[in-house]
Amino acid sequence: MNNGDETAVFKMKFNGNLYYDDDDLLNGIREMKSEFPGEPVERKAWRFVRDNMQFGKPLTEKKWQHSPVLMINSIGFGYCDDKASVLSFIWKKLGFSTRVWNLGGHVVPEVLINDKWEMYDADFRTYYLDNEGNIAGVEELSNDPSLIEEAYRQHIENIDIISQLNACS
Repeated sequence: MNNGDETAVFKMKFNGNLYYDDDDLLNGIREMKSEFPGEPVERKAWRFVRDNMQFGKPLTEKKWQHSPVLMINSIGFGYCDDKASVLSFIWKKLGFSTRVWNLGGHVVPEVLINDKWEMYDADFRTYYLDNEGNIAGVEELSNDPSLIEEAYRQHIENIDIISQLNACS
C-alpha cells in the first residue's frame, strides 16, 4: 500500500531478463558480454534474439507481437518472420538502417553496416561470410551461393543432426 503523496514505482527483474522498456532492452544488449574482442552491437543484437526467442507457432498474425520488449518479456516464440521483425526493430532502435527479405518460404533481416548489407538469420542461428571474411548480405549470397555451400561443408562434421538440418538457410 502506498500511504505517501508521491506515485510509487515498482520495477522488478527476473534473473536480469525483464526489460522495462526499449531503452532498458537496448542497454541489456549493449552490455552483453562479447563473444570476441570488438564484437559489434549489431551482432550482439542477433545473438540476443537468437538466444531469447524460440521457434513455434505465433501467438497471433497481428504485428503488435513484434514489439521487442513484449516479445522478449512475454511471448518468446514465433516463426522466422517474427524473429526477423523483432531483430529489425531492435537494429532500428539502435540507429541502423534495416530491411527484411521474404525469400519465398523463409524470412531474414539485414542491417546496413559501412554501406554494405549484412544478413543475420536469428531463426536458423547463422550468418555467412563473403570471400573477404565479412558478413554477406542476401543479394551477395544469391549471386554467389557457393558462400552458403562452403560454410555448410566446413561445419557439417562438427555439429549435431538438428543443427545440420538447419545449417543452410
